[in-house]
Amino acid sequence: RCVEGRKLVDVKAYKKNFIFLGAEKHQAALSDLFQADQMEFREGGGTLADLMPINPVIHPARLFRLFRFTDYVPENPLFYEDMEAEDILWMDQIQCELQVIGKEHGLEVPGLFEFLSKFTYQTEHTCALDFFTKYPAYKGFRSPLIETENGWAIDPKSRYLTEDIECGLRVYQKYAREKGVKTPVMDMIERRLREHCERVRTDIAVLPATSNIAA
Repeated sequence: RCVEGRKLVDVKAYKKNFIFLGAEKHQAALSDLFQADQMEFREGGGTLADLMPINPVIHPARLFRLFRFTDYVPENPLFYEDMEAEDILWMDQIQCELQVIGKEHGLEVPGLFEFLSKFTYQTEHTCALDFFTKYPAYKGFRSPLIETENGWAIDPKSRYLTEDIECGLRVYQKYAREKGVKTPVMDMIERRLREHCERVRTDIAVLPATSNIAA
């Protein structure tokens, strides 16, 4: 994890396995660079790469659970170590919709826990909650919140929104629309996070007039 830009990185854990999509001609160079326990090289990959269940499943689900019924929380929790079973439930629901989208596009989208815990990091954790709350790679990270006079609110400038909604969840939704797949959970989460940022905007003096998530 980056401690000081371009100068200092704190290594929490090493990823042991990788899947490379559409990179067959670079196989030798990538093998030398990563030196992983296992490397898979698959043909094509544009759509499958877009539909992989990583941050756009994890981050929006966790923020939605924290702010589903409120615009402010009294403190900034640890994003992973303070996760609860309900956070995993929302991740699972996004993942279920995502796998249906993948199936309609003729693709098998892996499960989040199986992909991260069992393949990427090769851990012995038995469930997603145990993995996210205890694995070293996820230790010590506060939630992407900003303190206001009324409490802690989501920072609309956070990459958890500007990347994982704009370039993640909405990409899933685009692929769903192409095949006529309904995504009620994704839609609800995206809508709630957008509404939250609109409602707390006037309470966050450092914010610009517009933000990606509220556009």
